[in-house]
Formats: sequence, C-alpha cells, structure tokens
Amino acid sequence: MTIKDYDNRFLEYVMKNMGEAFCFAELYGHLDLDTFMTLFIRSGVANEIETGNPAYTFGISGTELVYKIYERSGIKFKKRTPFNESERLDTYWAGYILAYYQYKTGLTYKYIHEQISIHRIRELYYPLHEASEEKAINVISKLIKKKYVTRLQQRRKLLNISQRKLAIKARVNIRTLQEYEVGTKSINKASALTVYNLSKVLNCNVKDLLELI
Repeated sequence: MTIKDYDNRFLEYVMKNMGEAFCFAELYGHLDLDTFMTLFIRSGVANEIETGNPAYTFGISGTELVYKIYERSGIKFKKRTPFNESERLDTYWAGYILAYYQYKTGLTYKYIHEQISIHRIRELYYPLHEASEEKAINVISKLIKKKYVTRLQQRRKLLNISQRKLAIKARVNIRTLQEYEVGTKSINKASALTVYNLSKVLNCNVKDLLELI
C-alpha cells in the first residue's frame, strides 16, 4: 500500500531529520547505509514516519531518530552530540531526498529500499544536489522503472490497449495515466472514480490496479 499520512507542513522537517539520521548513523554508528536502512524499516520507525506519528515527524531530531532505531533493534550505543552535516553532504542529501521521494510518491520505505539502494541514491548527489527535488524524483523513478512494472501497465498491455485509448475511455488525462504507469504518481492516491473507470475499461476489479506494497 502507499502511505502519505502527515501534513505537508512537516515535510521539510522530516527531510532534514532523515538527512541527519543517515549521516549520524554512518559517521558515529559506523553502519553501512543499506544496513541502517534495513534497521530503519525493521524497527518500525519507517512506518511511524509514513503514518504520521507526530512523535516521529515533529519534535524529534535526526540524531534522536537513530537512537530510537537502535533502541528498537536492541543495539547498545553511547549517546553523543549531534553531527555537523557538512561532514557528509552526499549522505545527508540521500536521506533528505529519500524522505521527499517517499512523501511525494506515497511508496513505503520498504518498497523503495527493495527497488533501489540508498547507496545508489547517494551516487545521484552529483549532479542532482543542485537540481530541484522534482528532478530527483524523476531520476529515481526512472531507475526503479527499469525493474518495476505497475499493475496498471501490466493489465493494459495484457489487453493490448494503447495508453491513449485507455485514457480516453476512462476519462483520464493521458499524462496522468503515464505517471500512474511508471510510478511517479501513485494510483493508490487517485480518486475512487478514476480507479473505478480504469478498472471498467480494463475489465478487472479496482483492487487489481492498486499497488499493494
């Protein structure tokens, strides 16, 4: 399933905290980024952020997020002062843009992690760190698309219906339809009428088009 359950006003706060958390874990926790990402997900902290728990989206620092993850994972760690983000600009950006990507697409951190590693996202720091966040979303989505096909796209191709024909019959903007197919927009957040119309044209149930991840 897709999730985007906290107010947009907290997005910048969450992004900064995620950047700080990944930097702190790498600098002082001496953890491989993908290992830390796995702990972040398994500990349930990722879900706390996704579902908008205010204790995790506001009023907590990135360093404190790391302590929460370690505590839930049964890892003992001596607390220390917060890091200086300038020490790991690429790592900070990776956590920062990951939070933005999750919020804007609604995909779970678990699903994103299964599709692209945090190391790969960090590699995009050059040249994307000076580009807009939307540009980063598009690049990450294209990388994920290489190994991911949405249910909507699978169903449409199975019935051999063109995107234009489906868009017209379902009364959906073709650009929006294309974004649903590649995952830059989540069909799970489309209006009930839109998904219903698509399912009717594609002769399937609504749930057959939703991304249950």
